Amino acid sequence: MQHSLSNCIEKELQHYFTTSNRGGKRKTEVKNRGEIYDLILSQVESVIIKTTMEICRGNQSEVARVLGIHRNTLATKLKKYDLLED
Repeated sequence: MQHSLSNCIEKELQHYFTTSNRGGKRKTEVKNRGEIYDLILSQVESVIIKTTMEICRGNQSEVARVLGIHRNTLATKLKKYDLLED
């Protein structure tokens, strides 16, 4: 049976919420609103960009086109996620 991306994400979220942080606090007790959403978005977005960069052999214009974002937006995200090649 093939798993879809949404099924994988759902499974990982269930695992995330059922495990405890250090100190025994449940992970639903977050300090900042949107903390979990931002965490998930950044992890997923960075993988999407990294994988697309690999497939497009580092061609940022092609990556931006494939992802449907402006090249400047891609450049900002590459810096944000430390994905720029030296």
